[in-house]
Amino acid sequence: MVLYYNTGYGGSHTTIHSTTPNGGEGVYDLSGYTFQSSGAGQGQSLKNNAASAKARIWGIDSSVTVYFNSGYAGPCDKFHKTEYPVAWQLSNTYNENASVYFRNSPVNQGCVNFG
Repeated sequence: MVLYYNTGYGGSHTTIHSTTPNGGEGVYDLSGYTFQSSGAGQGQSLKNNAASAKARIWGIDSSVTVYFNSGYAGPCDKFHKTEYPVAWQLSNTYNENASVYFRNSPVNQGCVNFG
């Protein structure tokens, strides 16, 4: 999952990934992460500052979900179904993103779906 500071994949970005081969983990609170690459937003916290995203999905039933709240709660944007789903602009979590979770099984949470 790559989170971008600006809409349209612009500005600084940072990659977050699962280190578990079959998913099932995430980042409970993004406050400890910052935008790393050069560009607008470099050094800013990822928490509540991401505007767009790209994902790499490892299987047909896999997904990556960005949540409004820490602890994988609240409104969400879900990336799944295609190998490289993208969000030119996040919907439920636009500049209000606090956690990211990787799943290896389908889950329906009422998220906005990208992919």
